[in-house]
Amino acid sequence: MKWSISVSVSSSPEQQSAALVAHLQTIARPGVNVGDVGPDTDLFESGVLDSLAAVQIILYLEDEYSIDLRRSHIDPRSLISIGDIMRVIREAGK
Repeated sequence: MKWSISVSVSSSPEQQSAALVAHLQTIARPGVNVGDVGPDTDLFESGVLDSLAAVQIILYLEDEYSIDLRRSHIDPRSLISIGDIMRVIREAGK
């Protein structure tokens, strides 16, 4: 599945962040503006995302960046904020 903004590990951090926010907006709870969320805000504890969104984040990382969390030894439970997800994306580009 492709999301609304196509990016890769070679895209600029700004493009990657914009694409991530756009994707998160599609899976956020109704009435929530993901653009207003701080980079370190826990997306689940704050109610921005529900537990099903965690799977969609994993699929996004796999589809857009070819990141295999299991092979990369990344605990999906650590993907709780925009900043956390962006760190995983940056690390994939190294």
